[in-house]
This record gives sequence, C-alpha cells and structure tokens, in this order.
Amino acid sequence: MELYFDIRNSIKLKETEKDRLLDKLTNRISNDGLLMVDSQESRSQLENKKIALAKFDAMIRKAFTEKKKRVASRPSAASKARRLELKRKTAQKKQQRSKKTDD
Repeated sequence: MELYFDIRNSIKLKETEKDRLLDKLTNRISNDGLLMVDSQESRSQLENKKIALAKFDAMIRKAFTEKKKRVASRPSAASKARRLELKRKTAQKKQQRSKKTDD
C-alpha cells in the first residue's frame, strides 16, 4: 500500500508549512513534490492503509515540532575542582618521571 501526498498543491497547508515540509522531508519527496509513504507490514490492504496513514501522521508531526535549543551551562565547582586535581596529579607524576638522581 502506497500513500502519496502532493505538498506543493495542498490547499490545507500554508506556504511556510509547505517550505518546512519540503526542507525536512527531502529524502521522502519525489521530484514532482509528492511525499510517498508505503506499508507492506500486513497481508490486509486495509490494515496497511491504516499503518501508512499512521506513518504519514507521525512524519508530519515530527517535521512540524520545534527542536529545543540547547542552553549552555557552566561546569559546577566540584567538576572544576576534580579536573584541576587530576591535572595536578598528572603533572606531579610526569615530574617524578623526569627527576634524575646522581649515583
């Protein structure tokens, strides 16, 4: 069962929504601007139709959801202290290796 949706000629979608769909779903859209969803999971054509519609709905919803912007966070005081302590230990270890004794 294959489901085709013509994004460019859709009456229900605004131009901004069409542009967003064309941008987000480029791998699923043909050169003609048709979004294709197929389903062959079941032996029943009616069941495959339901599955294809569910996939189509999920794709459209995912394309329209906004990604949350990452909020930059500062490292905690404890993590800074751990990092500096590790640096001190590493530096000390390397200094001990380089010390030469006169025998």
